[in-house]
Amino acid sequence: MSVALVAYTFGGLLAWAALVAWIVSWAVGAVGVFRRGDLGAGGKALWLVVLVVLPVIGLLVYYLWQAANPDRSVVRSR
Repeated sequence: MSVALVAYTFGGLLAWAALVAWIVSWAVGAVGVFRRGDLGAGGKALWLVVLVVLPVIGLLVYYLWQAANPDRSVVRSR
């Protein structure tokens, strides 16, 4: 097996792994938007539009916003 073939195969696998990781993180972000109790329907729709239109930046902003306000992320039952 030549070095070029191994590098090509590894690069392809790395690209697929990055794609799967991105899809999983996007899905976790979308589920997190739906689970938030402090957002109304309009807020949830706006976050989903941001996640769809600006996927990388939207995910980064959403995760940073959620980390800055941990008490507001999910409404806990008493």
